[in-house]
Amino acid sequence: MVLVDIKAKPSASMQRWFGLSLSILLLIVAAACRAISPALAIAVAALAVVGCVVYYVVPAARVPIIRGWQYVTFPIAFVVSHVLLLSTYFGVFLPVGIVMRLLGHDPLQLKDDDRASFWIERPTKSSGTDRYFKQF
Repeated sequence: MVLVDIKAKPSASMQRWFGLSLSILLLIVAAACRAISPALAIAVAALAVVGCVVYYVVPAARVPIIRGWQYVTFPIAFVVSHVLLLSTYFGVFLPVGIVMRLLGHDPLQLKDDDRASFWIERPTKSSGTDRYFKQF
């Protein structure tokens, strides 16, 4: 499972907003790079402006720009999605399962206690008409 499906066609809404959001992201990166290297910051800011202009002036360039960005960020999305799944499993489900097992909780009643059948008898409900208003 990945967060970005590269093969899916970009929606009209995504095509409308992607150029602006990519430009804003690049301007934020340029502002962050300003302390490291002013020349790099100017280059990234120029890339943001030129990229935004090309994106909205040449409509045929929209899908290739989106695809290029998806290919560049695919490894990040792949790692993040798998790290998220692994951390959820090993951080939440596995500890809860271990604690339940240590405390002897058996919700499926799978413990072998030499029963002839695993049928669970349920208490009979009242047969009056008021039971229709109490579904659970």
